[in-house]
Amino acid sequence: SASWWISLNVALAISYRERAHASPGASDNWKRSLGHVKNALNAVVDVFLRNTDIAAVQGLLGLALYFQGTPNPQALFMFAAAAMRLAQSIGLHRENASGASPEAEQRRRVYWIAFILDSDISIRVGRPPVQDIEDYDTHLPTENPPDGRGVLTIDGTRMNYFRLLAQLAQIQRLVIRQLYTVTVRQKSSDDVIERIKSCEDALLSWKKSIHSKLQPQRTFSCKPSYFLQHVLRLHFAYNCCYSNLYQVCVFQANAIERARQGTDGNIAPIVSRSLDAARSALALLSHVHSLGSTYKW
Repeated sequence: SASWWISLNVALAISYRERAHASPGASDNWKRSLGHVKNALNAVVDVFLRNTDIAAVQGLLGLALYFQGTPNPQALFMFAAAAMRLAQSIGLHRENASGASPEAEQRRRVYWIAFILDSDISIRVGRPPVQDIEDYDTHLPTENPPDGRGVLTIDGTRMNYFRLLAQLAQIQRLVIRQLYTVTVRQKSSDDVIERIKSCEDALLSWKKSIHSKLQPQRTFSCKPSYFLQHVLRLHFAYNCCYSNLYQVCVFQANAIERARQGTDGNIAPIVSRSLDAARSALALLSHVHSLGSTYKW
């Protein structure tokens, strides 16, 4: 089927890309990787017009994940949106009655991958997300999955990476809804400041739920590990979301002016911490060279 063909080629494309990272010397791994991507793209129209099953959603998500590491966010944005629409068409945004069965957990995982990509790319490029924040009831990924998928152990410290990503995606959606919709422009400065504070509280609460060794910070204190690239991506996503609070503060010129004059003690610390998050993201760039060229953008 077209869905199977896309998934197969995406798996091969990612595998050759990993080989290219491991041995950056003269080789045709990148050429093979792109060849498999082209194979997958040739079947996309078939999936759009004919396939409405979970395998089709997985195939489109695979393409979105592949393009997550490219300089142009357009492909990621489009494939993440298409995958979410297809997921909605087969009801993945609704919790079914299957409970804790393997099939139900697979549906949840596929949905949350789509949700994570939809939220992340939306806040990065400033475009509206596909999934309505009030129109889904799919349970979060399991805290202790029996198969251990989505759970990383780094330097002896356990991290449910997948669940943390899903929770961060919910906060990203909160930030978009509270601070970046058209209606926010009609709010008073005081109202916007309260919204910013609620978003910051959600981000800080999420950060505290992570083991102190793996919390977002300027440098890694862990030993080198293959899985540190995932922690790095998590930290970048957190810092990007946090620094976006500053952008909203800038739009509220009156609030910023009061902060400079010392008459508003609420906004000044948020501005400071948001700038610190942006600087933390820059400080993490020194780790990127060891993770492969797809992280450079």
